[in-house]
Amino acid sequence: MSFARRLVDEYAQQAKNNLTLSIGLVAYDFVSDKLAADECVEQADKALYKAKSYGRNQAVIYQPELFSIQSNG
Repeated sequence: MSFARRLVDEYAQQAKNNLTLSIGLVAYDFVSDKLAADECVEQADKALYKAKSYGRNQAVIYQPELFSIQSNG
């Protein structure tokens, strides 16, 4: 998460034409392999759209409690 935030900050400092960077992250447990690859992509996509809905130019990590209220993402 800290690396993603640094990317967003660096991009904001160097971006032209008011471009923004939004990043959606998901934590994946390689040891227990609890999520399938398609679930990871789906959750990261939901986190990306959450970052955009929060005003863009930020990183958001998928947390089930953030998305349990809305069934559409």
